[in-house]
Amino acid sequence: MFWKKDERLRQELDETKARLQNLEKEHHSLLLTIQNLQSAILAMSRSQDAVAGDVRAIQDMVSHFLQELDPSQLMFGYTSSSRDDN
Repeated sequence: MFWKKDERLRQELDETKARLQNLEKEHHSLLLTIQNLQSAILAMSRSQDAVAGDVRAIQDMVSHFLQELDPSQLMFGYTSSSRDDN
């Protein structure tokens, strides 16, 4: 009856090989997914850096504009232009 045991071991070996091949395929798929996620995160990071730079530039412009204004002009609604819109 040793051939029955040998047949069972052969079947287990074949099943193990099939499972191993499936695991290798899953590993490859997961590796590609992780690489895609890494690329997406990097792109988002660069985009956020660009947006942060734009926000800083806008803040600098507003700050510069407010420094140029005379506080009394803001309080009374006067403008520095000599233009008359009436």
